[in-house]
Amino acid sequence: MPPLTVIKTKKLDANNSKQRNVRLYFKLAVWLFLMLTAYQILWSYWLAGVGVPDYEIDKATGQKRIRRRPDLLVKHDYLLNKEVPNDPMDGILEGFLTLINIYVPSKGLVSYNDQAYTDVKATFCSISWDKQAEDPSKVPMFRDLQEASPLCRGTTITVDLYQVTRKAMDYDFRNHTFAATPPKPGQGPVSPTAVVFHESRCGSTLLANLFSASAPPNHVRVYSESPPPVAALKACEMQRRCDAGAQSQLIRDVFYLMGRITRVERPQFVFYKIQSVGVHSIGAFTKAMPNVPWMFAYRDSVEVMMSHFKHYQFDQPQQQQPQAHNAVCLRNYQKPLQQQPAKLLEMLTEKGLSVGDLSREDYCAAHLASLAGSAVDEYQSTPATSKRWFINYNQLPHITWEKILPGLGFSVDDATMNRMQQVAHVYSKGRGTKAGQEFLEDSTQKQDKAPEVVKQAVAEFMAPVYEQMEAINAKQQ
Repeated sequence: MPPLTVIKTKKLDANNSKQRNVRLYFKLAVWLFLMLTAYQILWSYWLAGVGVPDYEIDKATGQKRIRRRPDLLVKHDYLLNKEVPNDPMDGILEGFLTLINIYVPSKGLVSYNDQAYTDVKATFCSISWDKQAEDPSKVPMFRDLQEASPLCRGTTITVDLYQVTRKAMDYDFRNHTFAATPPKPGQGPVSPTAVVFHESRCGSTLLANLFSASAPPNHVRVYSESPPPVAALKACEMQRRCDAGAQSQLIRDVFYLMGRITRVERPQFVFYKIQSVGVHSIGAFTKAMPNVPWMFAYRDSVEVMMSHFKHYQFDQPQQQQPQAHNAVCLRNYQKPLQQQPAKLLEMLTEKGLSVGDLSREDYCAAHLASLAGSAVDEYQSTPATSKRWFINYNQLPHITWEKILPGLGFSVDDATMNRMQQVAHVYSKGRGTKAGQEFLEDSTQKQDKAPEVVKQAVAEFMAPVYEQMEAINAKQQ
């Protein structure tokens, strides 16, 4: 039997060995973390697209296209025939960067001298629009497309929106002064082809994806719930100081910047799907851009409600419903009166109710009814000659190629029909495991699972405006 000191020494050596291993693993973990962090930074700001040239000359037009780092380029002004100083806005002016957000100051839209508004900031970055052309269902929302754009983070720039719009207009008016050869006709900003407002959970994403397939790749672009338009539409809310004329100019500027497409292929089409809450400000949109076609997508009210309450346990008390707060229709439920939509308060006042009187189901139904009511009000206040449609979910996808696109002047050929039918057969929000999966109809299931409390809320708040929309829809047939 070995001496006691030998046994203790062996145990001590074993413990020391374990401690050394733990320290070694910890150092390796820290080193790996630092290496991954450094790689992420290098990838985001330099390595992503390292093989992409800083600029290229388009063979068809002779246009110089700035690609990665426009701030480092030496520019040649074609009209002045000389080198000109660099400008951080060059990537924006050349159409390389896309408007991804705007920031309206809390003081509101304030005019200064000859400027319609001041201090509104605009953020741009490089967006990989080819990913939308490949499969719109995999990037169904603009945020998905932005996240899938590897060059966005490294090319982000924030500038004054009013100033950059004026520079862009001047650049466009001067026929692309940085061109290597004389500019070709037909290029320039693209006016909105159509704008989609919606009730939410009603097939609006499918509609947007169908529009992505309405023309050959590189001929169409769809902004699906991109932040800038809705921010401009809501710029005069929340008791901000706001001049209606300033807001109209802001809205026009935002759509102008987002429509600056430098693709060689022509014609170009640009569709916009606005966040559901944006329809509360549809009047501001039609005032600023009265000739732009718009549409409102809606669905059977019970089905919309059940989609919002997908994770709601109706047999559980309210305090045990944490996921209910995630429902889009309940985002304003606990907000103060001054932050409630005006249309919602108007509807409740007509019924002799206040927000505090409503259950979650009632508030959701009232909120959805206020969205639809805003669209109906705008429809009734605009000339009958205006292009606007109300689209029921049960009319999709066929109404898109049978009525909407022809109404917008599109010629729907077999190739276009095939592209749209392929889009219609898969989940419109094909993220993760749903990517490329065949869509399964769920209307019957939603109707069967709807509890009485949902049906009562629908009957109380949503049924009247749904009937109005159906009447408008019938006139369109």
